[in-house]
Amino acid sequence: MDGELKPVYGLGNRWANTIDRPVVDPPIQKDIERYLIPLLGLYHVRGCPYNCNYCSVIKISGQQAHSTPIECTLESLSRAKKSGIQFIMFVSDNFNKYPEANLLLEEMIKRDLTIPFLCQCDAQVARQPEFVDLLGRGRCYEMFVGVETFDKNALKQANKFHNKPDSYNQIIKLCRKATIQSHFSNIIGFPSDTVESIHEQSNTIQLLNPSLASFNILTPIPGTEQYEDYKSKGLLTEKNMDRIDGTCLTWRHPVISPDEMTNILFQCFMDCCNAALKAGHLSYNNKAMLFAFRHYSKQGMHPMSGGTGKSI
Repeated sequence: MDGELKPVYGLGNRWANTIDRPVVDPPIQKDIERYLIPLLGLYHVRGCPYNCNYCSVIKISGQQAHSTPIECTLESLSRAKKSGIQFIMFVSDNFNKYPEANLLLEEMIKRDLTIPFLCQCDAQVARQPEFVDLLGRGRCYEMFVGVETFDKNALKQANKFHNKPDSYNQIIKLCRKATIQSHFSNIIGFPSDTVESIHEQSNTIQLLNPSLASFNILTPIPGTEQYEDYKSKGLLTEKNMDRIDGTCLTWRHPVISPDEMTNILFQCFMDCCNAALKAGHLSYNNKAMLFAFRHYSKQGMHPMSGGTGKSI
């Protein structure tokens, strides 16, 4: 029946090969004016080719790229630009693995649809200097990369074989050359982690000095391979789904207590923000984000959770 969700959209498969989504219309002007920074999210590609055991994306969207037609995405960008949208967030994972990414960027440049945008790339982008350059010319202002950890054994245990810690510095260099902010996302609290090893990871991040660094506590997400593994081993300790948010320990870590883990999380944010601000050579936007990250961390709030204060 029209207007109702279907259990499956792939004609016998769980995921459709293409996503016939309509063009995205931005909010009306009255609603846009409510926001300090008018931003529009575009989910033009779904799916991830990897098999990280902690990730829910592959369980929701599959392991093959399912994309909207380029013309659909370009029309969405055109309407966004006309309406006054100032920033675009391509929320799809692994923008650098999107088969038509180059063509999309080239058409954005050609048609003058280069609204400043943020995208997510995997760590293999270190081997794609021409692509990073094209991102910069397309007005990408920030690249979010899940570096997760520098511990190769932890990456192996998580099935994240495509991350090579030795290449992380190359990502920062390529982004700087293209005038793109590098945002390194980290996971702390792998089973092999200790208080000392997490602080060592934070120190390494500070030395590399990406534009931004964020942290989340390893959190088994229901439906993932990791969740089922931890559940079978009796390691899960939290039944309140509201706490599965990356800010608190929801399973029995071998050597770190829940309170210790939360304290380390915000200390990592504070230390990396302070180091980046001290290093200087920051854009206005970069500096503003660092001050915001530090401010929320002081309050015991995850800087990327949104909002301006704790809920009552």
